[in-house]
Amino acid sequence: MLTSEEGARTPQKIASARRAIEQKAIDTVRASGHAPFVVRIAVRVLTAEVPCEVAEFNKLLAGAPDPLATGGAAAAEADCTPWWLAFHVRYQDNKATLAELSRRDRDLNLAERLELLESLNVPAQAGRRPVSV
Repeated sequence: MLTSEEGARTPQKIASARRAIEQKAIDTVRASGHAPFVVRIAVRVLTAEVPCEVAEFNKLLAGAPDPLATGGAAAAEADCTPWWLAFHVRYQDNKATLAELSRRDRDLNLAERLELLESLNVPAQAGRRPVSV
C-alpha cells in the first residue's frame, strides 16, 4: 500500500511525467518518418501545457526528411505565430508561410503585416534581405 507521500502528485512528478509524454510524442514522430498525421497529434501533445514554445517546434523538425512539409503541418496545427515565424526563418521565400503570417493580425501589427505582404510581391532573389519580424 502506498503512503500518502509516495502516491502524492508533486509538481516535480507531474513535470517529469509531462516531459516523458512529450518525449514519447517526439520519438513517435521520428519513428513514423514524420508522417503528417502523427506530427499533428504530437503538436497537440506538445502544446497542451505550454503552447507555442519554439524549442518544441524545432524538436519536431529535427531529422525530418521533408522539413518544409513537417514544419508546415506542425505550424498549421499549433496555430501560433511563434511557430510560423520560426518556420519563416527557415523558408523565407515560401509564399504560403508569408501569406499565413500576413493574416495573423492578432499577433502582428500593421507594419509587420504590410512588410510580409510586400515580400509576397517580390520575386525570390539570391541574397535578398530577410523579412524582419
